[in-house]
Formats: sequence, C-alpha cells, structure tokens
Amino acid sequence: MSKKEKKMNFNIRRFKYGTLSTIITIIFVCAVVLFNIIVGMLVERYPVKLDLTKNKIYEISDKTIDYIKKLEKQVEITVLLPEKQLNSSVYTKQVLETMKKYEQYTDRIKLEFIDMDKNPEKVSKVQELHKGEITENNIVVTCGQRIKVLNVNDIYVRENDGYSTYITGSRTEQILTSAVMNVTDANPKKVGLVKKESASSVEISKEFFKETLDLNGYEVKDVDMLTESIEEYDLVVVIAPLNDFTQTEINKLSDFLYNSGNLGRNMLYISDYAQKETPNIDV
Repeated sequence: MSKKEKKMNFNIRRFKYGTLSTIITIIFVCAVVLFNIIVGMLVERYPVKLDLTKNKIYEISDKTIDYIKKLEKQVEITVLLPEKQLNSSVYTKQVLETMKKYEQYTDRIKLEFIDMDKNPEKVSKVQELHKGEITENNIVVTCGQRIKVLNVNDIYVRENDGYSTYITGSRTEQILTSAVMNVTDANPKKVGLVKKESASSVEISKEFFKETLDLNGYEVKDVDMLTESIEEYDLVVVIAPLNDFTQTEINKLSDFLYNSGNLGRNMLYISDYAQKETPNIDV
C-alpha cells in the first residue's frame, strides 16, 4: 500500500471516530439538558426539598397530605406579606416552609405572597369577598365564594414565664388544614354560641371551646338570644350562664329544637358549679 493510500485510510478512520465522538458528545449534552429540564419541572411540581431539621418542623402529616391530594376544588392561599418577611426567624420560617408544602403536594392549591401596598386590586377583591377588614399579616384562604381569614400571629404557640411572653412554635398545619376544609365544604355545620355572661371559672375554657370548633371546620358565631334568630344554626351551645334564661329565651330554644316537627337540631349545654339558681333552664 502506498503512503498516499495509508494517509487516506488514516484520515478516513480519524474522521469516522472523530464524527462518532462528536455525535456521542452531542447526545450526552442533549441528555444533560433534557435531564435538567425534567428535574426543574419535578422540583416545581413535587416536594423534592428535604426537611433535614431534627424534628421535621417543616413537614406536614401524612393525613394532611392524603387529604389535600384528594381535593377536587381549587383553593387559593394568599399571604398578605412579602415572602422575605417570613424568613426573619426560625419560627416565621417554619410557618413559611410548612405553607409551601401544601402547594407542592397538589396542583389544587395555589400559594401567593403579596405586598398590600403594591397589590390594591387583589386586596380589594379579598375585602369584597370577606366583607370585613383585611390587614397585613392576614392569611386569606378562598375557594370560589367561600373565604376564611387567618392571622399569622394566631398561628404561633406562645408561653409566658411570668416575665414575658415568647414564641415556642407554630400550629401552621392544624390551622391551615382546617381553613382549607372550611372553604371547600359547601355546607359547613353552623354553631351559634349563646352570648350570655358566664361564670368566671369557664371564661377561658369558653374561648378555647370556640377555637376548637372553628379549627374543626364549624362556622361559629356569637348569638344574642334576645335580639337575634337562631334558626340558621345546626347547633346551639350554651356554656355555664351565670344567670337564668328568660322565658322568651327558653321558648326560642324550644322552638329551635322542635324545628316545626322536623327536629334534626341540637343543643349543647355545659353547666358549672359557680352558676346561680337557674330554674327556667333546669325545667
């Protein structure tokens, strides 16, 4: 074989392997790019962010995850604070990261942080739906025309050492899940909490009871038996009234329970040793 033929064969082989190497490189680069695109999509759609804290303080329970994954309605969670303000301490960050889990586990929940001063249209829309005051620090949970307004400060768990009150944790999951349940329930049970002076020993328990009902998805409102109707409620709660009911109030409760013969309504009465004589209630 002549030198010219050898040189030609060498060039052909070099071109062959060089082209193959180039093709492999191109395929590899394309694969890496495609992989990064897919990973980016997964990061946005699924919770691949790991919680490496000792007590998993950013995680939500399996029960909550199962519940939100089964949501059939679209829910919006609007935090009336810039996101960066919830990165100021370990406790505010805990609230922030826990809220983000809800959006990560389902496409039925949209989480948004807004600055009230820069988004007046959004605030006006929420105020119109709420028909009440909306302020900074509110967390607004909506589903269609149903709305639940929370306050970031109510999420924190506080303790008092006798000298000062300080934050020790948060109840983000409990309160936020309850709010989602409330706005997605088309027919929530309504509870009328009778406004009546109670024995001082149960005043704190009364507020706790009201909060517990609220957290479990009930619509709770204070009701004045003398001036307001109680017909709209499914349950009327009377907690340790200090003084007896008038006959008018007794008749109203009786009519409520009888419900024109349809029944189906309930009343919860809680007594206390500190009450005065209540012959009308006791009959």
